Amino acid sequence: MGIAKGSVTEIKAGDYRLRVDAGPDPAAGRRREVSQVIHGGKREANSTLRHLINEVESE
Repeated sequence: MGIAKGSVTEIKAGDYRLRVDAGPDPAAGRRREVSQVIHGGKREANSTLRHLINEVESE
């Protein structure tokens, strides 16, 4: 796959939603998205996002 894109959104103080575009689903033809909610700081959220992007790109 190419370069995956992701985003970090603060839901409330200390809670962040991470989303990564995982590309199209070959069976359904729709876009797939990987998401995760973490509790912590912005730095931890960005670090976790990088790990999620690496996982998606290695699929």
